[in-house]
Amino acid sequence: MSDSTNPRPRILVVDDSRLIRASFVKFLGEEFDIEQCEDGGQAWELLQKDQAFNLLFSDLAMPKLDGYQLLEKIRGSDNPDIAELPVIIVTGKEDGDDAKERFLSLGATDLVSKPFHSAELVSRARSYSALRKKVVQLEKQVPVDKLTGLSTREHFMEQGEKHLALARRNLYKLAVARLAITNLAHLKNEFGAQIAAKMIALAGKAINENKRTEDLAAHFGLGQFALLLPGADPQATAQVWARLRNRINNFQLKVGDKVATISFATGIATQHVDDTVTQFSQVLHQAEEALRRPAPAVEKTTPTTEKAAPATPENKDEEAAPIQVSVDALLTQLKRREAPATTQLAAAMRSLLPLLSLANRQFKLDMDDALEKITEGLAKK
Repeated sequence: MSDSTNPRPRILVVDDSRLIRASFVKFLGEEFDIEQCEDGGQAWELLQKDQAFNLLFSDLAMPKLDGYQLLEKIRGSDNPDIAELPVIIVTGKEDGDDAKERFLSLGATDLVSKPFHSAELVSRARSYSALRKKVVQLEKQVPVDKLTGLSTREHFMEQGEKHLALARRNLYKLAVARLAITNLAHLKNEFGAQIAAKMIALAGKAINENKRTEDLAAHFGLGQFALLLPGADPQATAQVWARLRNRINNFQLKVGDKVATISFATGIATQHVDDTVTQFSQVLHQAEEALRRPAPAVEKTTPTTEKAAPATPENKDEEAAPIQVSVDALLTQLKRREAPATTQLAAAMRSLLPLLSLANRQFKLDMDDALEKITEGLAKK
């Protein structure tokens, strides 16, 4: 029997023969938890919902998706838990050396031939499930996501708890931002998994380059990102987010005669941390709730071609020059009952934010929430 602290390894068996599936259960059922699928299509659907398998055995000739197609889908997935799953192909006497070489070139971990013996099957299952478990353990110890170069979710949550404790002890603010690529399924369908993965990597690079030194960015998987900004007031949060939006809004990747762009949604939670906040997951949950809200949080790209773009400050990794606005001039316009341009008004408010923040602290005006809303609103302009 297994328990929650030491669960048994899980194996997915994919074969349209009930007799073959029953053989796997008979030989491996005492030591492993066996999940069964009748064809490759059913197995692929299951893997989209549940990736907690140590090993997969697949037959070759099956309806919907055969062994070749299922293996190609697994190795082409942008989810590392699926793409790196050990896959053992079950071959028959009719499968020659060419077929076996093709399986291995597509990324099969190993081959086992029918009729198989119980000792051989148990040995393969033990070896590869143990190897998979070890690899997963080692990956958790390395706090860097391989695709994006950002922190892993596990490392982000661990560091978030530490920063939460510091924020409560020193009574400073803690901001968490969540970002999600919303058109990832379209990118995969239109351009393929490799291009979708490249766009995720570009987004991760932009987040890493535009955060503050003290901030922590993480890839949560499948185009989901998080950003931790310790001690950030609303103005600092808005500045980081404005830089990030400017970079992601310029993403464009030419693929043949088509162009791949990114659509994304954002959510930000910023607050003073008090005794009511006991876990970092509470702050993260607030950001995720904001992420799930409908537009105007959803932004679409206004791309410029990477190779052929003009040499603007953005292409040089520099900030665009700020709009220079005289507050006195805007007040004069108001006296004349003339409405200033939106860009001028937004620029004036940004220039006044440091003064308003200082007055809020010095005179104890209790304007934190108001300043936060102003800053978040200006970040969208």
